[in-house]
Parts: sequence; C-alpha cells; structure tokens
Amino acid sequence: MKKSSPIFSGIMVGISVVLFRIFLYLTFGGNTSLLNGFILNFPAFFYYITYSALFYVLLRKYLSHYLLVGFLSTFMEIISNLVELSLRHIFLGDLLNMNIIIEVAIIAIIRSFFVLGFFYVLVIHEKDIEVEKQHEENSKMALFISNLYEETVQLKKSFNTSEEITHDCYNLYRTLKDSNEDLSKKLLDIAGKIHEVKKDNQRTYSSLSKLITNENLGDYMSINDITAIITNTNKKYANSLGKDIEILTELEDIPGLFHLFIILSILNNLISNSVEAIEKTGTIKLSIKKQNNFLQFVVTDNGPGIPQRKLKLIFKAGYTNKYNSLGKPSTGIGLSYVEEIVYKLGGNINLKSLPEKHITSFTILIPAENLTKRG
Repeated sequence: MKKSSPIFSGIMVGISVVLFRIFLYLTFGGNTSLLNGFILNFPAFFYYITYSALFYVLLRKYLSHYLLVGFLSTFMEIISNLVELSLRHIFLGDLLNMNIIIEVAIIAIIRSFFVLGFFYVLVIHEKDIEVEKQHEENSKMALFISNLYEETVQLKKSFNTSEEITHDCYNLYRTLKDSNEDLSKKLLDIAGKIHEVKKDNQRTYSSLSKLITNENLGDYMSINDITAIITNTNKKYANSLGKDIEILTELEDIPGLFHLFIILSILNNLISNSVEAIEKTGTIKLSIKKQNNFLQFVVTDNGPGIPQRKLKLIFKAGYTNKYNSLGKPSTGIGLSYVEEIVYKLGGNINLKSLPEKHITSFTILIPAENLTKRG
C-alpha cells in the first residue's frame, strides 16, 4: 500500500483521532481505565477507514464533476456515520433508530457541502495561480520570440549585404583577372569566404523565420493583450533601473488579432528607450488608435528630449548616446531597426522632440492589413 493512497491516510487519521479521544477521556473523563477509553472511542476509527475506502473507490476519479462529488460525498458521509453508529450500537448499546439516521443524513448533507465549498474555493484559487503563472510564462516567451524577430531582421540585412559584397568582389575579380592575377585570386578567395558566411546566415535566418512565422505559437493577439505585455515588461525594466516611471495607455477598442512579435519589437524598442532616457521619475504614454486603414502608435515621454541637431542622426545604425558602466557604447541599432521594419511594412515613423518642454514623441502609422491575422 502506497503512503500517498487515501486508505492509508484514512487509517492514520483514524488512529490519531482515536488516540486523541482516549487521551481526552483519560485526562478529563474522571476515569483512568485505558480499556474503557478504547472501547468508547474505537468505533470512530471505522468512520475514517470507511470514508477513505469509499473515497478511493467512488470519488477520486470524479473530482472535476462538482455536482456528482456533492452527492457522492454526502452518500459517503452517511455510510461512514452509519458504520460508526452500528458499531456503537453493537458494542456499547447506543440507540440507533430512524430518527437518528435522518439526523445523521441531514448533518452529513450540511457538512459535506460546507467542506466541498471550502475545498473548491482552494481549487479555484490554485487554478487562478496557475493561470497567472501561465500568463507570465507566455509573456516571457512572447518577449523572447520578439527579440528573435528583431535579430532575424538584422540577420536578413546582413546576408543581403554579404550577397552584394560577394557580387562586387566577383565582378572586380573578373575585371582584374587578366591584368593582376594575384590580386584577382585574392578577391575570388574573399568572395568565396563571404559567400559561405552568407549561406550560414541564410540557413540560420530560415530556421528562425520558420519558428517565428509559425502561427501555432500563438503569435497573434488582441491589442489589449499585447499592450499589457509591453507595459508590464517595461515597468519591471524601470524598477530594475531604480526609476519611478508611470506608463499610461490610451487604447481604442480595435477588434481583431495582430502580430504580437512585430508590434512588441517596435514598441519595446521605443518604450525602453524612453525608460532609459528618463533620469529618475517620469511618465511614458502609449496611445494606439485606428485611423482609416492604418494603426497609429504614439509613444510619448517627458524625458530630457533630443536636441534638434541630433534628430537626423537618431535613426542611423550605430548612432548612440548610451554607454554602460565600463564606458562601452551600445550597438545603436534599435531605432534603425524600428525605422527599417516600419518602412518594410509600408508604414512611416515621425519623431517630434521639444527638449525645452520635456516632450519626445514617436508616431508610427502602419497599414492594419500588414499586422492583422490572416483568415
């Protein structure tokens, strides 16, 4: 018999109850006879063993069927009580008649449904915790895949550039082949190596693209759900930096499902930049609206702003004014990636910054059909 079985639990509880009652009898009953204490209390053991046996046979497979559990638990309670009362009647001469049986049945009904109510409150609470954990795991997975999406865009740009370099090297090789054999061979060797790099990048890109564009991963969500992930993530990011930043949202009721990872990648880049730009305390506002056939995303913060002379540089790859604790600059590809993916989707992005008023605002328009779940 496994210790985790209901019958074993019933035996242990029955023994414990009987011993406890004997202890009370010897302590407060005015009688020091251990035998009398055992005879008076041993029938209680058979209540618990009967209940656990019936639970094992009848109930454990149907815990998700609430109404059936209610009836079965009442039946089990009545039978277990009748077993105990019968033993008391046989060994102790206690009265047992129809009135007592009816009283037992009424008490069993009340007690069973009270206990079941408490039990299912705990079950529902556990389910809520599971749902919350699952939601958190889904958010983490969504962020992970959105980061992959961003990397695939950069990877595709990389192998396209590699293809252009390979083509240019090969053309230069053909031009120099007759006039400078040594240099032309080196160019051909360089072209071959770059071609191999391109092939490696292409294979990696292909694998990542299949993962990201697999709609079975749940890569389409409502605007409200996507926004919830973005705000929760960036609030945690702000807290990790020791900043007190309020993230406000203004959302229209936009029906349909939209590509999670594209929107997540774009908005996370913009909002995380705002989080980093704000020194200690501040506010970031995310607004999402439908304008004709376009989705409009507006990210506004009250950070220090961007000087006019830097507005033309802000979207250039490699440009950055962010450095880590060791003085090393960041990659500076975030906003260039945002601009590239927005243009690729047939949209446009506009930056407005008023440092004197502490206002920086990015406005993005993307055709809704390029973000909407197909079918």
